Amino acid sequence: MLNAFLGALKKQGWRKLRLTTLLLCAYAVWRIVNRLRRKRSGPMDPRVTLSLTGSGSRIAYHLGVIACLRDHVDLSNVRMSSISGGACMLIVLALQHVEISEMMLLGLRMMERMIKNNGTGTYFLKQEEVMDQILRDLRVMCHMEDEDGKVAIDGCFTRLYSLPDDHNPARVIRICPFPWPFSDIRPPLRDLPRTVFEGFVPLRLDWQIRIFSQGYEDAERTLPMLLGAPWSLRPIPDARNRLKEHIARFNKLKKRLEHYDDDDHGLKSSSSCIKLRRGSAREHIRYHTWAEIPFANGG
Repeated sequence: MLNAFLGALKKQGWRKLRLTTLLLCAYAVWRIVNRLRRKRSGPMDPRVTLSLTGSGSRIAYHLGVIACLRDHVDLSNVRMSSISGGACMLIVLALQHVEISEMMLLGLRMMERMIKNNGTGTYFLKQEEVMDQILRDLRVMCHMEDEDGKVAIDGCFTRLYSLPDDHNPARVIRICPFPWPFSDIRPPLRDLPRTVFEGFVPLRLDWQIRIFSQGYEDAERTLPMLLGAPWSLRPIPDARNRLKEHIARFNKLKKRLEHYDDDDHGLKSSSSCIKLRRGSAREHIRYHTWAEIPFANGG
């Protein structure tokens, strides 16, 4: 009985060893192919490239990283290549003179404009007839081809990072809001379950502030490495930690949002709750979570 048990255990151990060896070989082949693909005949761009992954509902992590980099280093000669929610950071970098908190207020200003328009506007696309009209207009304006009937999956299933063809592989700063091990700025691996949950579940603003803080602190810990070779980012003259200032501005935003949130978690304006008609039913417009702010809902 004991010998049979030890034999089965040994057999299972050999199976695991073979599987591990197979995975390591596959990873080695992937690395070799990836390195061969990087060889180019044309010139490489010498600038540093910030590469951001998709974020899901953890777009606040990207905001925290970019806020930290803006507070400490010169980003005027840095390129950015991003996917999905990370693409929103292009706006943050392009508007260097605008505070991060002002970017957050963009969603609130959209909401206030919709309130003035009695809850209607270009941001509500729930009605099927409106969506059909938009799709027809897009086909005319964007000259999209007809579907061929084949099923395709894109996003993080194809490539985690999107990089320009002429990028310098040695001068890429990879930023991921999840503990992906091949990233330069990322959460610790022990946070994997929590980050995956936060990436799929829209969370309230106070929770997103904590995610913002995590991105800021992770980027700050990585700064000494980024200031050295091969990235050699240049520090700005008044570089300092402004995390508390950012959080203070976010808390002001939170109070403004709570001003529109009544006891039933509906949206209040001038003592009346705005409702959106959809068919024969009515829906309360709710803006007490981060994901319901149009600008902040990243992919």
